[in-house]
Amino acid sequence: MEDIVPIWGVHPVREFLRARPDSIASVLILPSFGKKPYQSRLVEGARSKGLQVLVRDAFPPGLVPPGSVHQGIAALVHPVWRIGLNDVPAPGKGETGGGGRMVIVACDQITDPRNLGAIMRSVAALTPGGCLLLPKRGSAPINGTVIKASAGMVVHTRVCTVPNLVRALNHLKGLGYWIYGLHPRGQTPLWEADMRGPVTVVLGAEGAGLRRLVQRACDMLLNIPFCRPVDSLNVSAAAAVFLYEAQRQYGVAAVD
Repeated sequence: MEDIVPIWGVHPVREFLRARPDSIASVLILPSFGKKPYQSRLVEGARSKGLQVLVRDAFPPGLVPPGSVHQGIAALVHPVWRIGLNDVPAPGKGETGGGGRMVIVACDQITDPRNLGAIMRSVAALTPGGCLLLPKRGSAPINGTVIKASAGMVVHTRVCTVPNLVRALNHLKGLGYWIYGLHPRGQTPLWEADMRGPVTVVLGAEGAGLRRLVQRACDMLLNIPFCRPVDSLNVSAAAAVFLYEAQRQYGVAAVD
């Protein structure tokens, strides 16, 4: 079962059906699912793609954690989002959004699966390559809870899990990426940094922030200026702010 990951909820299952039906091993529904039009369309869509739809009185033990909002549907999927560090494209190669632009988000030991899922959703929406870098230890695993929080957007991302984040960042530097760390005490305001080229933004853990060695691996530490005396944003909100600014700068450059 190492290469199968359970997901649940209408949005995640629908997104996998739309984007990567080939990654779905099977779909499971409860007897009550399918009575509403959007539910029946989802089931019909799965069957039309040749997928097995299994009706169960209850989901198998361990498939969906207790208390999860599954909405009566789950699926078993292959982790098509996984890539190795050597699969991360060098600037100017692969699907970099044109002009060699590439934005990678690195998470330094973010343990809250809902935060990680929300970051993943922003990565899918606001980066040209949809690439996420995670340390093997101290990070929330990519499981059904994370995928539910991302509304299934993991299917539009590539996730690289590495044994040592500092070494991975240095590897990206060698490829030509500029490494920005987000830190409340960073000396440079977010909008003063040049994000029009290949960049990696490093986000710190909830509460603890960036570890010291990770900070040293960054080329520059950036801060998000606030209108009022707020110490920091939630890490997923900070990620969205950074990625939107990177997208804005690129759009302005394209117009110019």
